[in-house]
Amino acid sequence: MMNLRSAICLGLLMVLHSVAMGQTSPTLDRAIKQLQSADWIMQWDALEKLAASKSPKAIAPVRNVYTNPKANPWLRGRALVALAHLQGSATLEDALRDARSTSSGLRASAVEALGVIASPRGEAMITERLADQVVEVRREALVAYARINPRVAWRAIRAQLGDEDPMTVRYAVRALALVDLPEARQALFDLLGHENKQVHLQAITSLARRADVAAVKPLVAKATTTKDAEVRRSATAAVGSFGAAAVPNLLSIIESRQADQHTVALKLLSRHVDQVICDQLAKRLRRSSGMSEQSIAAAVQLLAEHDAARYVEVFERQLIATSPAVRVQAINALTRVEQVDHFRLYRRPLRDRDASVRAAALTSLAKATDTIPREGIVAYLGKTLNDEDSTVRSAALSLVLERLSAREAEQAVEALDPLLASADASLRTRAASVLERIGDDRILRRVAVAQGYLCDWMIIGSFAPYDMAQVFQPEKSVDYETALQGADDKTIRWQKVQVERHDGKVRLYELLPYPINKRVAYGTMELNAPAAQQVNLVVEADDAFILWLNGNQIGKTTKKGSEKFTVDLPAGRSRLLIKVGNEKDWWWYRIRISDSEGKRLDWIAQSQSQG
Repeated sequence: MMNLRSAICLGLLMVLHSVAMGQTSPTLDRAIKQLQSADWIMQWDALEKLAASKSPKAIAPVRNVYTNPKANPWLRGRALVALAHLQGSATLEDALRDARSTSSGLRASAVEALGVIASPRGEAMITERLADQVVEVRREALVAYARINPRVAWRAIRAQLGDEDPMTVRYAVRALALVDLPEARQALFDLLGHENKQVHLQAITSLARRADVAAVKPLVAKATTTKDAEVRRSATAAVGSFGAAAVPNLLSIIESRQADQHTVALKLLSRHVDQVICDQLAKRLRRSSGMSEQSIAAAVQLLAEHDAARYVEVFERQLIATSPAVRVQAINALTRVEQVDHFRLYRRPLRDRDASVRAAALTSLAKATDTIPREGIVAYLGKTLNDEDSTVRSAALSLVLERLSAREAEQAVEALDPLLASADASLRTRAASVLERIGDDRILRRVAVAQGYLCDWMIIGSFAPYDMAQVFQPEKSVDYETALQGADDKTIRWQKVQVERHDGKVRLYELLPYPINKRVAYGTMELNAPAAQQVNLVVEADDAFILWLNGNQIGKTTKKGSEKFTVDLPAGRSRLLIKVGNEKDWWWYRIRISDSEGKRLDWIAQSQSQG
C-alpha cells in the first residue's frame, strides 16, 4: 500500500507533468474565456490575470487581442504589456515598433513593455519617449528607464519630483523604488511629507518595494504623525513587510525618547516577539523615562502575553506609575502570574485615587486567587465595599459574596451598613444578598433591620371570610391578652413575631395555621418617634392590604402589589395596623419606613436592635 509521502510525491509529479504538457488550470481557462467578453474592463482584467499566470498557454489568446486591428488601441497596448510579461525579449520588436505608434495609449503601453523586457536595446527608445508630447507616455518612459538603467535614470527622475502635477510625481516616485542610490532613498523619505496624499502612499509603497530597513524609522514616524487612517495603515504595513529585519530599528525607536512613536513600534514588534526582544523591553521599562503612558502599557501587555512570570518585578514597579492606564495594565499582567501574593501587591491599588485601578485590582483578585487574606476579606477590602464608583463597589461585593465566612459576619454587617441604609433599593438588595449566604438568623434579622424594615410585630389570624370590607375585632380595638374567634370558629391569639429573614417579610403562610386560602390576618406594632417628622412607608403585600396609623386609614390595595405613602408621624408612640388578605398560596407582607429622602431612620433601627 502506498504510504503518505509516496502519495504526495506522486501528486506533485502529476502536477509538474500537467504543466509540462501544457494543461491549463480552471483559473487560466476562465481568464482565456473572459477575453471573449464584449466588456473592455473584463478583457483588461483577463489580460492582467494571464500576464500573472506566466503560462505558455496564455500567449496565443493574448496575441490575438494584440494583433486584432479592430481592438481598442489602449486594450491592444495592455495585451502588449501582458506579452512582455509572458514572452520577455520575444516581444521586443513589437514594443519598439509600437513605441512610435500614432496612438498615445499604445505608445505608453509599448514603453511600459520595454521596461518589463529590460533589454539594453530598448534604452534609446525609452530615452526618446522621455520627450514625448503626451505626458502619459513620458511618465511610463520614466519608470521604464529606471528598470533598465536606474542609476543613469536618477537625474531624469529627480527632475520630475518637483513637478506641479501630482500624477507625474507619483510616477517618478514609482521609479525611485528601482534606484539603489542613497540620494534616491532620501528623496523617498522626503516625499513622505509631500502635500499630496497619493504621493504619500506611493512613496510608502516604493519604500516597501525597496525592502530597505533604513526606511523603518521614517515610516514609523509617518504612521505616528499622520491623521489619515489609510496612510497610517499603509506605513505600518510597509514596515511589517520587512519582517524580522525591521526588529533592530524598531527596538532602536523604543530606546529613543521619541515617545510618540513607541506605541506603533511596539505594535510592530509584537509580530516578532521572542525572549531577547522581551528582555530588551523589560530593560527599557526599568528606566521608563521618555516613554509615553500608551507605550509603557503596550510594553507591559506584550511582556505579560509572552512570559508574565519572568517579569513580575517589572510589573510591580508599574503599580506606582503615574498613569492609571499603566497601573491597570500592570495589574492585568500580574493576574497571569500564580506565584505571587496578590493580596499583598494590591493593598495600595485598592486605595488608588483612580476607580479603574481599584476595579482592575478587584477583578484580578477574583481571577488570580481563591483564598482570603489573613485579616479576612471584609477588613481587607475596606472602603471599596462602599466605593462611590458602582463598578468598584459591585466587584468588591461580588468578592465578598464569594468568600465571606461566618466569622466575619458581624464585621460584614457593619461594613455594609451604609449600603443597607441607602435610599437606593438596588444597593440595599445587593448588600443584603451578600450577607444572606451566611445563614445565621440573628445576622439576617440585623440585615432586615438595617434596611429599614419593620421587624417586631404582633400578628393574629386567620379570619374568614376573605372580605377586605368586613370589619373584624382588631380593627375595633387591640388587646393582646384577649383571645378572639377566628375562621372555622377556632380560638386565635395574638402572637409575637420577630422577622429573621434578610428581606423583612412577615411570612403569614409560615406563621398561621392552614388552611390559608381565602383568609384575612392582622399585624400591628408600635413606633416611638423621638420627634414629629414626615416619613415614607413602603408597603408590599401578597395579596390585598389596608393600613392604619393611629386608627386612621392611610392606604389600601385590592390586589397583590406595592404602595408608597408619605405620612406625618407625631412625636411619641404611634400604632400601625395592617390587614392582609390572601386569595391563595403565598401570604406575606413587609413595611419599610424611611425619611423623606428614602434613607433608613436610625431611631427605628436602634429600637428594633434592642428588641
